[in-house]
Amino acid sequence: MRWYELCDNPAAVASKYGDPSSLDTLVISELTIYDSSLRVFGDLSRPPDDCAAGDVASLGLALWDVVDLALAGSPARTSAGLSLSRLSEGHLRFELTATEFRLSVQCKRAMIESFRVFSDEHVRRNTQTLFSYHNVWNTCLFVLRSEGFELNLFGDPDPRGGPSQCQWHASRNGLVLKAANPIELLGLAEVARRAEPQPPRDYWWRKNGPDIVSELYDAWRKKRIGPFA
Repeated sequence: MRWYELCDNPAAVASKYGDPSSLDTLVISELTIYDSSLRVFGDLSRPPDDCAAGDVASLGLALWDVVDLALAGSPARTSAGLSLSRLSEGHLRFELTATEFRLSVQCKRAMIESFRVFSDEHVRRNTQTLFSYHNVWNTCLFVLRSEGFELNLFGDPDPRGGPSQCQWHASRNGLVLKAANPIELLGLAEVARRAEPQPPRDYWWRKNGPDIVSELYDAWRKKRIGPFA
């Protein structure tokens, strides 16, 4: 089976190509490991059939319940072989392989999280777009410290000796914020700033109103996967 056929929503890619069999390389633009999930973004080897030759197909993959991660080399703008294979029922092997880079993991689920086509007329790297990435972390911590928060990192090293399993804390005037990364930490600080009433009342952070999470999820699902059964 091809890699996209083992994803939860293979039609997100397969329906765009009469013969998608050659889509086995990815020029990696971003790779994010968070808790037990892995997200990979990059450009496929060719655009969909109804697009111009110079257009670029940008893919985002999400893997869940990731274990046995092996990583070597730097993925930045690397053209890597892409493969997803079934090990057993409920277990998949995902691999990206290049001359100076290799990533291998086992996971339980894989999903095509995004698929977009960029044309020559489209400004591909919008200078007014900001997205969640490690190079934003220090700016978030700088903002928090300038607002009077005391910052700390707590936890034990992960199996590779890194801080991926640690928790970021910010505290000020008895308020303690805890998050998996500095971007989340800054978001919690903004929630606390806007909270009415102020803590320590129960659920002081909650805003009454429509269920926007479900609203956006339903709209996304209908567009990317199809109507609910």
